[in-house]
Amino acid sequence: MKQLQFYKLASLVLLLLNIGILLFFWFHRPPRPPRISGGFGSFESVAIDLLQLDESQTADFQNLAMKHGTRIEAFNQEQNRNLQQYFSTVYRSDDSLIKDSLIMQVEQLEQQKVQFTYQHFEDVRALLRPEQLPHFELFVTQAVGRLLRPGKKMRPPPQD
Repeated sequence: MKQLQFYKLASLVLLLLNIGILLFFWFHRPPRPPRISGGFGSFESVAIDLLQLDESQTADFQNLAMKHGTRIEAFNQEQNRNLQQYFSTVYRSDDSLIKDSLIMQVEQLEQQKVQFTYQHFEDVRALLRPEQLPHFELFVTQAVGRLLRPGKKMRPPPQD
């Protein structure tokens, strides 16, 4: 009988320890990493610091960045639709004219994205005062480096 009571007590102690460990991990979780909005959310604050923008310039820059991000996202969505249609021609045996048209649309969208980004950089430069212009080259270099980094993949948003 004493042995049964010992096992009951040991089970209760282990259960309480497990609950205690779970509570500890629950209340001492590491902080979440900052969310990246549109892929460049974290770079936006870096760019503001790098270019040494004042409050007025910061508001204008954030507006430009939001417009740029929205437009690039629209380009990407349209490009993805065209690519899906293009690759679906593999199993649908569509006319080669359709394939050529789709690939040309993808190329045009890519060209528009590059030109739009170039114009965005020119718009950012127009915001700057002469003493801020020396920082502009580093800004463009870092931004282009983020755009062209090898193995860049858009990650899905974190699951809550």
